[in-house]
Amino acid sequence: MAEGRVPAPSTLRTDDQWHGGEVSLRQLYLTFRAGLLLIIIVALVCAVAAYFVVGAGGNRYVSSATVTVAPPPVGSSSLSGLELSVPSGVDFDTYRAMALDPDLIEAIADGHGVEALDIFGRMRLVSRTPASQVRGHLTVDHVVTGGEAGVTAQDAAAIANEWARLTTEAVAAFMAAPVDQALAAVSAETAARKAEFDAASRAWAEFIGIDQRHALNESLDALIELVNTQRARLSELGSLVAAADARYAALAGALEPTTAGTQAATTAQLLADQLALLVGERAALQAEQEHLSQTSQRTASDADTLRAGLIDLESTAATLQRDLAAASMTFYRVAPAGPTLQLQRDLVEGSANVVVAASVPLSPEARSRPVAAVAAAAVGGLLATLFVFLRAAVRDPES
Repeated sequence: MAEGRVPAPSTLRTDDQWHGGEVSLRQLYLTFRAGLLLIIIVALVCAVAAYFVVGAGGNRYVSSATVTVAPPPVGSSSLSGLELSVPSGVDFDTYRAMALDPDLIEAIADGHGVEALDIFGRMRLVSRTPASQVRGHLTVDHVVTGGEAGVTAQDAAAIANEWARLTTEAVAAFMAAPVDQALAAVSAETAARKAEFDAASRAWAEFIGIDQRHALNESLDALIELVNTQRARLSELGSLVAAADARYAALAGALEPTTAGTQAATTAQLLADQLALLVGERAALQAEQEHLSQTSQRTASDADTLRAGLIDLESTAATLQRDLAAASMTFYRVAPAGPTLQLQRDLVEGSANVVVAASVPLSPEARSRPVAAVAAAAVGGLLATLFVFLRAAVRDPES
């Protein structure tokens, strides 16, 4: 009858029985039956332990506050020539780092008279940001779990609301920091450009108060007209002097000795009188010519002096106008950026908000002790089954 007995699992692992390393279904069954008691015991222990562990925790009350972060879109104003763009926004990792900051958790714990580690273990962040959400926009739930003792349901709601509020303040300050830096830089630049513009405006106003270009232009025009008149008179005097010289030469030739007689003497006297008169006229013309030439030279010199002064004034006016135009253009390019950044900062301060405040939960979180026990029993049974088969595979056949 010995041939009909089933060999023990410990005697199954031999090179003769497992030909080529293959295991039959009968061998698997025998191995499972041999460890069935252990599997059942482990599954029951896990089920009982899970049942009591889940029940020992008591009821849990979950409260959550919802926060949205929607930073304003940033772009340069079409009315300003200054290309200035200060991006703002946070991703979820940055938001989580600020929400779980130890100092922030400590402040919440001190405000509610509990330990920081206790409420830290009850806090949880849940991101509900869809994939189609605009980059930098977030929707986050601040979840706090309370119990029947210690942190109650009322405490959980209060902690969730305060946690969400402090986090929104921290996020708003974080997003406003680069805008504040840009605003400070733009304000300093605007003040410097305004000082340059005011200085250029004052310089131009002072120049306008002493500007003599109009008077100099009128004087210069009068001198130029006078010089032209004098030059025309000099030309006329030159012609008259030349004509007087010609007449003088003709009269001088006529006074040469002529035939004697009463008539000849009378003619010579007449010619002599005309020659003397002509000499006086020519001397007067030459004196006028010399005087007018000197006067014309002085007038031309005065005109040159006025022209040089006018050139200096025009150069000064051009320089002041160029400085004023450059300062004005720079100032009016920078000035609009300040109000734009201030508006952006005001919008950033309100971009993080608690849209749904946490309320006191009316019922505890649904927790099924039987389901937990069944799940623990299944896991324990699987692990025990694995252990049984591994033990059978490595057991010494002689033992």
